[in-house]
Formats: sequence, structure tokens, C-alpha cells
Amino acid sequence: FYPFNLCVQGFISFLSDSVYIDKDHWSHNYDVSFALYNTIIALYLFTKYKITFTKMIILIWGLSVQKLASYYLKKKKVKKYCFYHTLWHYIIPILALYTLRRHKTLK
Repeated sequence: FYPFNLCVQGFISFLSDSVYIDKDHWSHNYDVSFALYNTIIALYLFTKYKITFTKMIILIWGLSVQKLASYYLKKKKVKKYCFYHTLWHYIIPILALYTLRRHKTLK
């Protein structure tokens, strides 16, 4: 279920962040909603499975990157926004999928 949500969010996020970045479009609200939902799922996974100190640092870094992206969007610094926003889309989902995969292989 989680990988499916990531794929749907990827498509919607592409519309929101690339095609309609400068226009009011339905994809913006759905992008934020799916990102929040997927982040909540990822955080739940971290509470259910063993999380190491390194994973916790990566998680905190991922959440910080999202805040940086929002900051640069407000300042209208598009290149920096795109860089940090892209990182935000990769860090937490990859960490969550890695945690799931690692847990599965340890059994």
C-alpha cells in the first residue's frame, strides 16, 4: 500500500511542482495531502520497527530539508527550493522503504 501511495504522490507532485508550479491547480492540495499522509505512514513505520540512531538523524534531516524547501519557496528562490524539495521527496520514503526491506530480510 505504501509504495502505491508513493507512486501516486510522485505523479501528483510532478504536476504540482513542475507543470503547474506557477499556477493555481488542484494538484497542489493533493500533493500536500499525499506527502503528509505518506510521511505519517513513514513515521508509523519507524515506531513499529527498530530505528537506529543513524536512521533517526536521517529522519530529522529529512524533516529539516522540507522546512528549508518551504523557506526558499517563500523567498522565491526557485533553484534552491527545487533542490531541497526534491531531497524531501526522496529522503523519508527511501528511509521508510529501506526500513521495511531491512526488517523483512532480518526475519
